[in-house]
Amino acid sequence: MKKSYNTKAVSKEESWWDTKAVNAPLIWNKGYTGKGTKVAVIDSGIGPHSDLNVAGGISTVDYTTSYKDDNGHGTHVAGIIAARHNGIGTVGVAPDAELYAVKAMDQDGNGTLESILKGIDWAIQNHMNIINMSFGTKDDSKLLHEAVDSAFKKGILVVAAAGNEGNAAGTGNTMDYPALYDSVIAVSAVDQKYTRGSFSSTGSKVEFAAPGVDIPSTYLNNQYAYLSGTSMATPHITGMLAVLKQHYPLKTNAELRQLLQSYTTDLGTAGRDSIYGYGFARFSQELSAPPVSQKPLSKLDLAKKLTSIAENTLSKTDINAAQQAVNQLPRGYDKNAMQYKLNVLKYF
Repeated sequence: MKKSYNTKAVSKEESWWDTKAVNAPLIWNKGYTGKGTKVAVIDSGIGPHSDLNVAGGISTVDYTTSYKDDNGHGTHVAGIIAARHNGIGTVGVAPDAELYAVKAMDQDGNGTLESILKGIDWAIQNHMNIINMSFGTKDDSKLLHEAVDSAFKKGILVVAAAGNEGNAAGTGNTMDYPALYDSVIAVSAVDQKYTRGSFSSTGSKVEFAAPGVDIPSTYLNNQYAYLSGTSMATPHITGMLAVLKQHYPLKTNAELRQLLQSYTTDLGTAGRDSIYGYGFARFSQELSAPPVSQKPLSKLDLAKKLTSIAENTLSKTDINAAQQAVNQLPRGYDKNAMQYKLNVLKYF
């Protein structure tokens, strides 16, 4: 990973090439900023920064109970997702998304299978909408595979870096796990010319391409840094999915994943390929603005609405969406009543 640092205050946040490339300012102007979407960043933690709001988190490493970042990688990733739109520094793709720091990596940026598994489990138990995993390994693991599959089955979008082991020719399968698992969205990196970053791994499981070369974002000690890697491309996709989740709260994770395909520009070989996947992800004018009178449903009202829809359609997709909403309710009569209905529906 290439690193260079900028310790000065950064202004004109929307001028950065990566946020413009994915058309983030276009969507902010339509009222979509990822508000209400819960994003778990499984990484080296998130450091305190004037550009970041951290809603909570956990440490799963064995030397500290703090989820504060002591490496820098996690803070950089978090800023790409949700750095605040405050007129200075950088701004994330989904500046109002809720960031949760899951510190599973140590000060050298290394994590263990145990710390990663604990991080994924925490994300599931705390009802995250999206998990960002800007890391990878060459080692397949049944436990890791089962963990990401479980997260996906619980309605969570799982996004991971394709890897930084690509060869000069951009050939072969050089991808990492967990990006190679079917339940995970694999992200490759491109530069400002929309060509593959020379390091970006390739393979048939690549799903989307995003900015990953010379990306400015938040860093340790309230500073900013430019980093390159599929680690930086991944949070752009996470941010876009956070925005889509806000816009389409009733859609399942599988539906949102498929929907993102409609916001891509095909690069390279026509159709899906092993370098850019379905293409470069960017928002378009087609994402309409919400009605002025629209008010977000409470969690209880949303669960009731989705349960009613599931009763009418008997669709597995609708039942799963209702179950996700019911899972987020506190214990009580309403939750028990809806859970009973869903249990019955699952037998049809």
